[in-house]
Amino acid sequence: MSILTSISGPSGSGKTRSFKNLNWDESFVIRPNRKPFSFPGAGKLKTWDPTEKKGHYIYLDDYKTINAVLEKLSEYGKKVIIIDDSTHLLLKQTMDTAKEKGYDKFMDIALNYYNLLIAAQSLPDDVRVYIVNHIDLDANGDEIVKVVGGKFITEKIDVPSLLTVALRAIKTKDGYKFKTQSNGRDFYKSPEGMFKEEYIENDLEEVDNTICEYYGIEKTKITKKEEE
Repeated sequence: MSILTSISGPSGSGKTRSFKNLNWDESFVIRPNRKPFSFPGAGKLKTWDPTEKKGHYIYLDDYKTINAVLEKLSEYGKKVIIIDDSTHLLLKQTMDTAKEKGYDKFMDIALNYYNLLIAAQSLPDDVRVYIVNHIDLDANGDEIVKVVGGKFITEKIDVPSLLTVALRAIKTKDGYKFKTQSNGRDFYKSPEGMFKEEYIENDLEEVDNTICEYYGIEKTKITKKEEE
């Protein structure tokens, strides 16, 4: 079973920024939303070449293909898999079915998102999947994963229970940070002793290093070419 981590926050909180120091020998981004990466050095990243089986990211916005790609990536040495802006998947399906009537379409939206989380959770033990999403507030004012087109996901699916780690991206006067623990009114969490501080640097590579050390996972070494 792979390690599933969420990175949540509003636009501008540093979610994608945290990718900038990743070891791209082992990292891969599935991008449902076609927009440029927002971090220095992103220009060196290449789209996936299906012939050469090389690349750093791919644009996909349908669940079936994403789930199929998730199953294959570890075979190509990709142990860090990021689903960037998963909220866009919910938005797309909501808009695609906007003219459909009935409750079933909301069940389909929830089921597709749930199956994505299960697929991400069901990869080999040494794979780390990071799912990026936006946040919303529930009726009590507590932060939740942002849903689009209906509340079925938050009412019927306990998303946090499927996550090993849940980080909150925050922009402060001191810079960008990740929050690692709950304040009692949100879903952010990490296993006991994994992170020494409640707030850590906004650096997904360091987060991944910490997760690997905690669970005894051997990381892919950065090649000389990648360092250059």
